[in-house]
Amino acid sequence: MSQYKKFGELPNTENETRQAQAQQQAQAQAQQQAQQEAEQQKDEIKERMEQEEPQPQRDNDLPYFNLENKEEFQEYLKKYRVVVVDVWAEWCQPCKRIAPRFEALAEKYKNNPYMIFVKDDIDNDATYHRELCSSIPTFFIYADGNKNARQFPGTEFDRFAQLVDKFNERLMPKHYAN
Repeated sequence: MSQYKKFGELPNTENETRQAQAQQQAQAQAQQQAQQEAEQQKDEIKERMEQEEPQPQRDNDLPYFNLENKEEFQEYLKKYRVVVVDVWAEWCQPCKRIAPRFEALAEKYKNNPYMIFVKDDIDNDATYHRELCSSIPTFFIYADGNKNARQFPGTEFDRFAQLVDKFNERLMPKHYAN
């Protein structure tokens, strides 16, 4: 068999072979360096984003967040696929009776990264839900940033919980669930 690759082509000299190998090594090193720089840039961007966007703070390690104002609520709608809200008041006895059930539901799904549970005090002047409720407790489920929520009175907590379960099933395939 001939050393020629194509008809009329002469075989590479040792010098040409070394030059080709050196070029290949240089290209491989340049490509590896570019990948390392890209990874480093990604890490830097991720660090900056974490520093710029403080994550919502839970009160006393509760599985839900206490809503402070309308702007905070708007941010939750942007960041999470599903926002689950309990509208309540300190003076409301039915709210106090149903609160443990809401908290248990929030605890059940606290590891779902697509879903957030929020409590909104109707007596807070900056509340988002004040004009949306005719009675309390009332529960809302917002999906995919849509401001039109499914609304449930406190007497329909079981239906509300079933819908939250369905959202969780769709967002978290079984092999990823808690």
